[in-house]
Order: sequence, then structure tokens, then C-alpha cells
Amino acid sequence: PMANGESLYGAIKEGKEYAADWTHPFGTRLRVCNKSNGRCTIVHISDRGPSKKLKRVIDLSKKSFSKIADTKQGIIQVTVENV
Repeated sequence: PMANGESLYGAIKEGKEYAADWTHPFGTRLRVCNKSNGRCTIVHISDRGPSKKLKRVIDLSKKSFSKIADTKQGIIQVTVENV
């Protein structure tokens, strides 16, 4: 299960767009935009992470990431705002 109690596999199977973040409450909807191409996606926070020692802002699900960048990139610069 994810930190909010939802099943990770259930969220993937249902095609949910979710993300992990330490600073927003569970259920918060965020617009995440790729700085290099301007593409955006809206996700809901359902998990905690990424690892604080990695100094990353947010960790997107594969489906969410694929909407704003090629998944082969792995790490990109984004903006994050509340919806």
C-alpha cells in the first residue's frame, strides 16, 4: 500500500495519476509542468517521498511522467502548483 492506504497496484490498474510528495497533504491536486517543453499534468498526492536525501521535489507515477516527458529521461526540471 501507499502511505495514504491505497493500493499501489490498484492505482496503476485504474490508471490514476498520482505522485509522492512530503510537503502536501494526501489528496492534494497539483499541476506539474515540465520546464523544458511546457507540458503539464495534474496529479493527486497519495504517497510520501521521494527520498529527502535525493533533494527531489516530487516523484510522479510513470503514467503521469509520460504525459510531460519521455520516461527514458528519468529526472527533469518541473514547476509544481496547487490546483
